[in-house]
Amino acid sequence: MKRVESFVGIDGIQRTWNELETQYYNDIINGINGYISPLERLNLLYAEGFGPQEVEIINYLIANFEDVVKANPEEIEVLIELFNNNDWSNLIHNHFTNEQTNFGKRLYWAFRYEKIRERRLVRLASKMNIKSCLYCNAQYTIVLTSNNRQLAIFQFDHFFPKSRYPYLSISLYNLLPVCASCNQHKSNIHNTLAELVHPYLEDFHILTAFTIPVREQIRMLFGDVVREDEFEIQLTNVTNLKVQKYEDKFALSGIYNRHKDIVIEIFRKAYAYRHGGKEALMDLRNHDGKQLFASEDEIEWLLLANYKQSSDINKRPLAKFMQDIAKQAGLIR
Repeated sequence: MKRVESFVGIDGIQRTWNELETQYYNDIINGINGYISPLERLNLLYAEGFGPQEVEIINYLIANFEDVVKANPEEIEVLIELFNNNDWSNLIHNHFTNEQTNFGKRLYWAFRYEKIRERRLVRLASKMNIKSCLYCNAQYTIVLTSNNRQLAIFQFDHFFPKSRYPYLSISLYNLLPVCASCNQHKSNIHNTLAELVHPYLEDFHILTAFTIPVREQIRMLFGDVVREDEFEIQLTNVTNLKVQKYEDKFALSGIYNRHKDIVIEIFRKAYAYRHGGKEALMDLRNHDGKQLFASEDEIEWLLLANYKQSSDINKRPLAKFMQDIAKQAGLIR
């Protein structure tokens, strides 16, 4: 939901997109123990007897391999348009049967996504260290170490589907850490950047906010007890086409209406904080007599039990949702 701009890996090292591009590209090009790179596999396709147009595609992908792997989302759309204009797309994917052609399957084999996902994408994920689904922000996307091996507990979604564009299957900016549910719901339907927010290019969190009806807001602001069945969590700015697309793809309202208890909890914390709790917490001292909380910001972070800055939304599930509700409740500023 928050546009990804830089990374602090699980190794504690901060990386820019340019640094990540270089490290990722070198990782998929270089290998040991018999690893054959995608570029080497593309060269093997010459021996398979494809026609002149297919050979033209192979030539293009070999000559522009690094650019294809490192292409940003906007450059990827230009690349797709190039393939369409050259009548190459139909040689890769049959739009009537919605299946890859034999040549498309061989391109997918050459780019060897399955093998790269097994190890190299796990290494990529550890450097990105994005901890919540970039689409819904409701589930964890974490990398853990088990038996001295790193494991990615999430899936990589291809914003531009690998079934239609196998030559984009390992492109860095086409790989999004997401939860299994969002990956499944998005499916392999082509979406343009004009239709759907790309988390590496645009902030979804500024397009909409989670809210509840004003009547229930007012009641809870005055300390009234409100039951979960008395309100619905809604999205603002629902006439925005990209908000509609997100709601249609990922069922955000349905997901977040399962968390009404958090809404009630936040409003009750805010009420208690305003009516005596603030002073009590500010007066707390540790065993040395020092003030326990240095500022109101620290107290707000403690009460919210999540990150309170929009820049930190991708660090923990439900951060965007809890920030929106907490602002309505007056718990955070």
